Amino acid sequence: MTTVTIGWKEYPVRFSIGVLAAMNDKYGANGQRKIFDAVEKGDVRPLIWLTKKMIETGVKYRALMGEEAPEAPDEEALGMLIGPAEMPEIMQAITAAMTEGNKTTVESAAKDKKK
Repeated sequence: MTTVTIGWKEYPVRFSIGVLAAMNDKYGANGQRKIFDAVEKGDVRPLIWLTKKMIETGVKYRALMGEEAPEAPDEEALGMLIGPAEMPEIMQAITAAMTEGNKTTVESAAKDKKK
């Protein structure tokens, strides 16, 4: 799972269908594209929201898997903890988690060969 360090704490970051649905609920159809377009134009609020949502999802995922994770910070805390110089690192972690979340995982069982 992808992680990101914010304020000296490491948080799990997970992209899931639930995050995708939340993006579309908040930003409309093609929410993912709208978020990245807004960030490119200098509006960092969608990045703060998406970071919070993906950390919350990562924390909940780890809990469901029986693993420990720190409590997810809220948007206000993220706004204080993330400096402008750290934004590229945050974007990189989000992009990595999205890439990881979009990978297809295929499991196959070996077939018994009978002679």
